[in-house]
Amino acid sequence: MADQRSVSVSGDISDVLAKQLKARNALIAREKECRSDRAFKESLSPAAQRACEIVSKIREEEQQTIWRNVRTDDGEPELFPGMMFNLAKSLMEKTKLWRIAERMPKGALLHCHLSATVDMAWLFETAINTPGMKFSAACPLTSAKVLNKAGVSFRFYKSAPEVKESIWESNYVANSWVDVQVAADTFPEGGRKGFIKWLQDRTCIVEEESIQHHLGVDDIWRNLVSNITDPVIDMKCCIKAKKAYPHLIAGYDLVGQEDLGKTHLELTPELLWFKEECKKEGVQIPFFFHAGECLGDGDSTDQNLFDAILLGTRRIGHGFSLYKHPILIDMVKEKRILVEACPISNEVLRLTMTVLAHPLPGLLSRGVAASLSNDDPALLGQGTSGMTHDFCSALQAWDNVGLGGLGSLAENSVRWAVFEDQDDERWISAIDAGHNGAGIKAQRLKDWAQMWEEFCQWVINEFGDYYS
Repeated sequence: MADQRSVSVSGDISDVLAKQLKARNALIAREKECRSDRAFKESLSPAAQRACEIVSKIREEEQQTIWRNVRTDDGEPELFPGMMFNLAKSLMEKTKLWRIAERMPKGALLHCHLSATVDMAWLFETAINTPGMKFSAACPLTSAKVLNKAGVSFRFYKSAPEVKESIWESNYVANSWVDVQVAADTFPEGGRKGFIKWLQDRTCIVEEESIQHHLGVDDIWRNLVSNITDPVIDMKCCIKAKKAYPHLIAGYDLVGQEDLGKTHLELTPELLWFKEECKKEGVQIPFFFHAGECLGDGDSTDQNLFDAILLGTRRIGHGFSLYKHPILIDMVKEKRILVEACPISNEVLRLTMTVLAHPLPGLLSRGVAASLSNDDPALLGQGTSGMTHDFCSALQAWDNVGLGGLGSLAENSVRWAVFEDQDDERWISAIDAGHNGAGIKAQRLKDWAQMWEEFCQWVINEFGDYYS
């Protein structure tokens, strides 16, 4: 019956169906003309086009062979492209797309917190092996509750009084400094190995925390708040540092969880003073503000986006809630502002459940320029300071991006990077000129383009014969 009905319908409306499909294809093509990565994709070399085709085939194959297992009764999670990062991480790292994303030249890392990029296991191991390193706690660490809550500190001493009491026993004197090697080796839950794991659990978001559905950004950030510096850096010190080390200070940002700190509106008088003071001192310190790293719709945190744009930010860190503001989207495009997207960070901090629900694809389709960054990789469970996880997640999850779209995001990161002091006019001019410009940025874009072509050729050499 179904076959007969299909034949009948097909025979009756074949001309109408053809027009419908033609209109559909035209509409899709029209929408893709609005994408911010359109120009990059249209300018791809023959080798790059071939590499993109190969990667598309690999992606399709892996979606069918790796990411299509259904949920089983033994508790194993259902697999799908773009599933929760910490559930997908170990499998992701075994795929061909991972090898490709790992090899790809990713451009500049525009958005990260240096204290959250170091390998924490390496850091603690190094501290333990460094002569003179001491360890203290706010109270004796004698119970599981205290182990998870008490403040602990490291400090280096050339010489310090010897403390014989064990930090793990009740006779320990609070805030006294014990030898860190002794503390590690006598840790009651596994010695040195257990000590390092305990410290990692105290400073990082572990897998269990990253996948708990009831936790929100406020709960997750309570684990990190003691590790993040004061959100308002002394502006006078910034100007002083810029004058002393002009090559080290690229710009100014406000750092911290937006919901807990002062809004951009509250800080506007100080920020306007800062801009005027920079003019008086003859220094260029542009703004690169965090803004819109929130779920709100019209609350004070969400409205940081308005103030960041009006204050002249050149890039927006996260911009997660930008998609809710059509006028701001138009302004971001007009003012050539880049969005520094951090998809895995936004997922782990519970702004979105998976990268599939991230707003970046919507911004790209509206013509907003963006780049990919990793934000706090060491604290968020990535186990690396690189950007491969974010690039691979985007490649797996977002059909409209593809390898060409990843290339555009990487090139954008170089195009919007700061290589030299520029006023607003020269900054925009250098962005628009790209590799055809005359400054340092133009040369860096040429360097990246060469690495991109070499990478695309590697994709062809490595996978081309099989995916012909």
